[in-house]
Amino acid sequence: MSILLNLKKVHAAVVTDNTKAAMGIAEAGKLGEAIGRKAVMALTGGIKSDAWKEYMALFANNATELERLTTPQQDEEDYLPRFRAYIVSNAICGASTDTGTNDRVGETIDSGFSPQDMAADQDFIDARTIEIPEL
Repeated sequence: MSILLNLKKVHAAVVTDNTKAAMGIAEAGKLGEAIGRKAVMALTGGIKSDAWKEYMALFANNATELERLTTPQQDEEDYLPRFRAYIVSNAICGASTDTGTNDRVGETIDSGFSPQDMAADQDFIDARTIEIPEL
């Protein structure tokens, strides 16, 4: 799965969780808030912090994707720093609503990745600090 698809999956999971909360389902409605807290910690810690890495791991399926989200390269495209900023700020602005983590992030976030680069690493996914439910 690509970074962009992960961003969309997280958005859909938060919308679903918020809908369950609106229906009165106990223990629902907390996913967006948890992601928002992680985003604030990432922003205040900065791109080189463990908090940034932990937050961005929510949208990566393996170490290659995580590197794209956490390690700026000298020759990277101009859109990548902007996309990283949106991924963090979208969750901060929308944590109480729908955490539109994919807003203003285009499919070019995955440019240059081969199918192997986007292969899921289950151990990596299992190590996330917030579980993103399957829909």
